[in-house]
Amino acid sequence: MTAPPPVAPSIGSRLRELRRRSGLSLDGAAARTGISKAMLGQIERAESSPTIATLWKIATGLDVSLSFFLSSTPDAGTDRHHRPSPDGWHEDSAGMRTRALLPYDAALGFEMFEVEFSAGASSVSSPHTAGTIEDVVMLDGGLEVEVDGQKHELAAGDVLQFAADRLHRYHNPGAGPARAHDLIHYPR
Repeated sequence: MTAPPPVAPSIGSRLRELRRRSGLSLDGAAARTGISKAMLGQIERAESSPTIATLWKIATGLDVSLSFFLSSTPDAGTDRHHRPSPDGWHEDSAGMRTRALLPYDAALGFEMFEVEFSAGASSVSSPHTAGTIEDVVMLDGGLEVEVDGQKHELAAGDVLQFAADRLHRYHNPGAGPARAHDLIHYPR
């Protein structure tokens, strides 16, 4: 009999542990992330499920990768063969579902996600750490990616690389879902 796949710790418990390890109060974490103390407390107590945009602000402010919150195995290494858990999706109120395919790898400075956008879904992402680059690889459907006011229309098979240290927005204008891989490169 094989063991069940590991269950990812909750976003709230990871946030609470990270904050405590960093010696930050809720006030201190709020000041660093731009997310209110009340909202951070609600996330920690699992009373609120953050959007991906909110998680990005928290990750950037606390200097961790996004996969720190979304992966069942937050530390990546070489020669890993795994199948991402079908239960590893984070769904948000913006109509976006995300799961970590490759958790953050400090040696290589990247992480990779599968992202699904429901019909009409939009998500605005605040600028990430200076020097962060995103590669969006469209798998199914269509997506508009707006970076600093410039719109890029992507269809299945298209690839867009952009500096993610600027305000950017994702929008699925279609009547059906859109799916993409998002590879995120962090500066060293």
